[in-house]
Amino acid sequence: MESTTVKSLKETVLERIESLSEVDLKVIDGMLNQLENKTSKKDKILSFAGLLDTQKDAGLIKELTTDLTKTRLKETRNFESL
Repeated sequence: MESTTVKSLKETVLERIESLSEVDLKVIDGMLNQLENKTSKKDKILSFAGLLDTQKDAGLIKELTTDLTKTRLKETRNFESL
């Protein structure tokens, strides 16, 4: 259930939007799209939270974080064969 403050704010915003020109409406639409994309990016990133079990995958986590530079140095890459 929405609070009265949120309802009031939404009503005020809608009233203000009704008086905007088409050009201004397009600007508002672009701004709303940016907000939605920002939220969806955040959700995508957070969807990986908890993917690795920190107890079971402690070695993998260490390899991907603390030991990353060591791991990269160990790997041999032969770029001439590409």
